Amino acid sequence: MTAPKTLDTVGGMIKHKMEEFPYRQRKILVVDLEKESSKFVVLEQDYCKRYLGGRLMSLSLWDSYCDYQNLAPFSYEAGNPIVIVSGACSDLDTPYVDGYVITTKSPVTQSLVTFAGHGPFAKVLFGCEVCALVIKGRRSRLTSLAIDGLDVHFSTDETLHNLAVSDCLARLNSSHSIILGPAGEHQVPYSSISIDHENIGRAGLGQVFATKNLKAITFKCLKKERAGYDSEQLGKLGEIYRKLEHYQKKTDLVGYSERNGWAAVNCFRDRTDGRLWALKGRNDFAQYFALGTNFLKFDGDDIKPLIDQCAELGLDPYSTSVVLLWARKHFSQDLSDIPHILQGIAYRRGNSAMLSDGGDKDFYCVGNLELAPYDLRALPAQALLVSLNDDTLVYPDMICGNHFKRGKEGKYARRAVFCQDLRFAMETLGLPYSLSIPYFNQYLNFFMKPFAILARLASAGEGYFVSEENMRAYGRQCYRLRKEINDKLGYKEPRTLPLEVMVDPSSNYIRDQVITLPRLLEAYTLLRERN
Repeated sequence: MTAPKTLDTVGGMIKHKMEEFPYRQRKILVVDLEKESSKFVVLEQDYCKRYLGGRLMSLSLWDSYCDYQNLAPFSYEAGNPIVIVSGACSDLDTPYVDGYVITTKSPVTQSLVTFAGHGPFAKVLFGCEVCALVIKGRRSRLTSLAIDGLDVHFSTDETLHNLAVSDCLARLNSSHSIILGPAGEHQVPYSSISIDHENIGRAGLGQVFATKNLKAITFKCLKKERAGYDSEQLGKLGEIYRKLEHYQKKTDLVGYSERNGWAAVNCFRDRTDGRLWALKGRNDFAQYFALGTNFLKFDGDDIKPLIDQCAELGLDPYSTSVVLLWARKHFSQDLSDIPHILQGIAYRRGNSAMLSDGGDKDFYCVGNLELAPYDLRALPAQALLVSLNDDTLVYPDMICGNHFKRGKEGKYARRAVFCQDLRFAMETLGLPYSLSIPYFNQYLNFFMKPFAILARLASAGEGYFVSEENMRAYGRQCYRLRKEINDKLGYKEPRTLPLEVMVDPSSNYIRDQVITLPRLLEAYTLLRERN
């Protein structure tokens, strides 16, 4: 057996040499909806090492299987593939590592978008003996797919039309599934999908499934987990994370939102409200901000049914919130019966059908995409990324607060770049980005090196040495590859924000603040050009 060799980074590209352990063969499943066929493709060893998995591999596979000549609306975007990839280490029998990503071209922003999820579904693809699923082409009728190990079955069942997610699941009777809700079927531009009961996706992800006439995908697979190449190292990493969780500050993000004033309250007009504490401890706090505090609702038991209904109908709660607020402001729409309005939006019925295509794109939108429920005046680094249509959460801003001073734009640009690269690297391995919160929420977090910890995980999981610099390179390569693909698509970054967050400092917060976006963009561009 040869001795383990290191990885070399040359010119920003990652080159891998011989590893200590035998190569673990990986395959992808490519489904052609138009030809009603499927095939398995074995990935080469060099390819797997260069793109690893998760986010980075999904970008590469989308670029490989995209038919750039058939992306126009008149061709129903038949050339736009849907790529679902599990993280490189998601098949390990290790806690926390259970991430997957889905990549496609957004019909709303016209750019490439990647959404990350986590849960048991991450191991489903490995249970089907593949690490990725690529769906290309389109069907002429409503179709569902059943993936049973090595077999793919196509079926056309019009009775599934207009069914909500839970009703569709009851018909299909599958433990693992991807379901398109009625909002997607009716081409609502802020529709989402359900993956194993998790509502995921923005920017018209459900609309992409609808143009392909793909209602559902079910999976039957064997549970496949492996111990990794260095179980002792994986155990040490788990202990490190448990210590991080134990010694972090005792305030959760809802508490920081009240302290630092970044929660969206009362149609983005207010930044603090003592009633926010009623939502403390909620893991999916952003959905409660979107459908609760933005409507001056603070009782979690009242907000939860709205979140569940959005998941049932296949509606993105963030965009739905902004559209409802727009209707209230411009049409004095009565929002006392929001559940009934959501039904009308998803099925394009009744008086609410006029909201199905969204609202005014000048109303808290960036590049046709409605804002997530954060007041960007308190989050300068995150505001910078939002102006570029990047949904990365800048946790240091959320935890430490906005102490922005003129001349410190480089500091916030570096913070944005660091969080981007860290998130991209984590999602490439299969780690949810939210796991980085305990690192940021420390008194002395500068003693920790998150990329070094990720490198140790990659080395133990993949069987060859991965350095800290290599993990940074994976994050940077995600950024570069996404930018190259968007350039091919002719996509131009908005590089703007809603006028209110740049000129209106008034709120009930202790300090008046606005975003000085041009200087932040300049500093960010210089940093990205250097690496």
